[in-house]
Amino acid sequence: PTIHDRGYGGIFAAIPRGSTPPDNYTNPPEPLAEIKRFEIKKDIGQAYLIMAEPGPRIDNKDQYACDLMASILGSGESSRIYRKLQNDLGLVYDASFSFYTFKYEGPMLVFAQLDPANLETSEAAIREVLKEAKEKGFTEIELRKAKNKIKTDYFLSHETGQDVANDYARYDSHIGYKFLENYPAMIEKTTLAEVQAAANKYLNTEAYVVTTVVPQ
Repeated sequence: PTIHDRGYGGIFAAIPRGSTPPDNYTNPPEPLAEIKRFEIKKDIGQAYLIMAEPGPRIDNKDQYACDLMASILGSGESSRIYRKLQNDLGLVYDASFSFYTFKYEGPMLVFAQLDPANLETSEAAIREVLKEAKEKGFTEIELRKAKNKIKTDYFLSHETGQDVANDYARYDSHIGYKFLENYPAMIEKTTLAEVQAAANKYLNTEAYVVTTVVPQ
């Protein structure tokens, strides 16, 4: 039996199932045709850069490949974006790439913390890292490391009963708790070819939204 069957499923089994509210979502967002820029000025001493584009829905099989791609590109100091921008070029204080899993299209975000003078150069360097990922692909070593990291983070994030209950409630509300229980296995079975296909499909270096937060 699963965790759901042994515990939370039994506790809530006697509660009648409610009605499902209508889903008013209709169409995915239109693909971007150009780079859209937004600037926010604040009383700060450094700058922040966010580059964003839409990723897949939670019920799209690409979401596992996108999680792995995000880990390779921008999770931790050994990731491609951090190594290029911080270690090789010294342009940023920090940099990362994230993909957020939502019911509908989840955002893919590149984040960088840096000096205002390095904004333009850093954006260009990020685009080069993404282009290289699309053109040259990833390695089996990178994929293995990403799988290990994602699965480790998954299990560490479910160490307490409250952690498990929170995630069961979150996912059971829109896709079902089986998604949560099957997640490590789905990450493990994702192939290098699927991760490469996701990079080619979702990484767009010519059309995205970029927001900068800069000193006043």
